[in-house]
Amino acid sequence: METIQERIKSRRLQLKLTLEDVANALGVNKTTVMRYESESIKKLPTDIVPPLAKVLKCTPQYLMGWEELENETYILTDHEREHLDIYRILDEKGQHTVDTVTQMEYERVKSKKD
Repeated sequence: METIQERIKSRRLQLKLTLEDVANALGVNKTTVMRYESESIKKLPTDIVPPLAKVLKCTPQYLMGWEELENETYILTDHEREHLDIYRILDEKGQHTVDTVTQMEYERVKSKKD
């Protein structure tokens, strides 16, 4: 079973966040986040768990090891959620345009990686 420290680090890396990204979002220093991820802090302050979970796009229960992520593939950022809300408002023609541009951009990026 993963420790809270392992879950914090693992989740941060899954989201491709740096220590500095998390520190800035929490209003703490990068060293503090490093300590959250290491064994140097044996008991994480309980008041930091909810905001940390929000930054890491999970629940406090997940960080504490009381539950697993339901389907981490579909955890959306606020920016992604905003795009999805807009997409759902578009008519069929607008959605088709977005789908076409998205597919073109996907192919462009994919070809750069190959």
